Amino acid sequence: MVLRYLNQDEILKVAINLEEEGYLFYTKAAALSRDDSSIKVFSFLAEEEAQHLRFFQSLDLPIVAETGRGGEIDDEISLYLRNLVDSGIFTFDPTPENQRFSSSLSILEFAIEVEKNSILFYSGILDLNNDPKVKESLQTIIREEKKHLIRVLSLLQKEREKRN
Repeated sequence: MVLRYLNQDEILKVAINLEEEGYLFYTKAAALSRDDSSIKVFSFLAEEEAQHLRFFQSLDLPIVAETGRGGEIDDEISLYLRNLVDSGIFTFDPTPENQRFSSSLSILEFAIEVEKNSILFYSGILDLNNDPKVKESLQTIIREEKKHLIRVLSLLQKEREKRN
């Protein structure tokens, strides 16, 4: 399995890529939404993804400086990761007609599912990898994803309370 052989900078590239995908997804969803509540939730989630993106990029900067590597990763790994992302986390159509995104509650429930899948994905890589630097990066990423999950769960709880 390719994931077993990812190094520290490739792991961070995965995290950066997933955050970029999330940001683009939620931004598109906000632009396509028709009601203020959905726009607000999607915009919040887009900003959360943007914050994570900046954080993961900041973790990557010292590695780039140390290794002299540019932004690219191995072609085979890049293709594998692209297919993984394309078939995985952000595959739903965020248009208002999609019942999956018909309310701010359903949007937040989707976001929770995405965060849980991200945590499982990174935890799976953590279990497979023996490199201490990779494990450290993965543990940092997982902690950040858990914080994000808690924020979204809190937002979902507030949204449910408003409706009751």
